[in-house]
Amino acid sequence: MTNSAENLQQRLKEVDARKKELDALQPMRREDEERLWKKLRLEWNYNSNHIEGNTLTYQETELVLIFDQAPNGSHTVREIEEMKAHDVAVALVRDWASDEKRELSEADIRDLNRILLVRPFWKEAVTPDGQPTRRLITVGDYKKHPNSVRLPNGEMFHYASP
Repeated sequence: MTNSAENLQQRLKEVDARKKELDALQPMRREDEERLWKKLRLEWNYNSNHIEGNTLTYQETELVLIFDQAPNGSHTVREIEEMKAHDVAVALVRDWASDEKRELSEADIRDLNRILLVRPFWKEAVTPDGQPTRRLITVGDYKKHPNSVRLPNGEMFHYASP
């Protein structure tokens, strides 16, 4: 087995162990369940948006999602819209997951895309030969171009190809 496959197997064992710990705590008191969901909701929204380049801090994410207030600072309306839209998508996925008989469909994934992207927008991009360009990102369409994000260390992280 390769090192990455071994790492994956180890991580899956850790997840299974944590799931058993969580199951042992069931049924959870309502206030504990609400506190756990709040933490998961904030972590999921903050980290997913941060990976995509959103600059809201964790505290600003909480301000937007929990207190429905706009943060002070140099954030774009788009960043706040993205965070709120992602939160709607998280709630929808949670709802889907509560129905054990529900199957996920391609239409569901496209609906999530529509929720997450909110509206069409232009995105600064770089061509494969390093030239700056702009691309129109359209809601609900399959992506037509590869995409990536520059990490804080300057390295490029490439997402799945179209």
